[in-house]
Amino acid sequence: GVLTLSYITDKSRVSGSEPYNKTGRLIANYGALTLDGTTVLLGSDDVIADAVNVTIAAHLIIDSNSSVSLSSLDNLNNIVEVKGGTLNLNNFESTGLGRIVAEDGATGTVNVLGITTFANNDKVLSGNLNIGNGVDTSSLTITNATIGDAANVDIKTNSSLNLNSGTLTLNSGDSISGVLNIDSATANIDTGLNWTGDVSLVSGTLNLND
Repeated sequence: GVLTLSYITDKSRVSGSEPYNKTGRLIANYGALTLDGTTVLLGSDDVIADAVNVTIAAHLIIDSNSSVSLSSLDNLNNIVEVKGGTLNLNNFESTGLGRIVAEDGATGTVNVLGITTFANNDKVLSGNLNIGNGVDTSSLTITNATIGDAANVDIKTNSSLNLNSGTLTLNSGDSISGVLNIDSATANIDTGLNWTGDVSLVSGTLNLND
């Protein structure tokens, strides 16, 4: 069947008048799930697993200890905002009205597996961005997105970050164990970066800073 959730908020963290207040957990492991309405806030160990077919029409906020998995089989028609939980992306591409956002001050984690593309003004300004799991081959291609200086970027073994637009700065909080490919973009590498993998400059600019 299909479970549709419309305008869910956690009363303990969001004030206002809502149709109903969620204080328990959402555990979605299989089936179809539609997130509709204005805003859906997940927290308190909520889970949306990879096997669930998700349609996101509301502004989804991933907070607290919640975990959401999205893939190319899901329909993203609004913003998915990562505040304090975990977002797992597997063979995912942001298109249309959908995009991934982690604003300044966010403490959440975005995990990338498979072939994933940020192409729709996505932004990870803070928190953690992990590319790959150290075993399986994975890649994140940046064609229209912003990765902030405050984000902790970890390009794991057997994985790559393909920077095809914009500017990326990697510093002491970041790690390259896989491959950073720079093409028509700018990368700044500062002192203190954990750099054991490869950096490939095809075109664009690479600045190595002391």
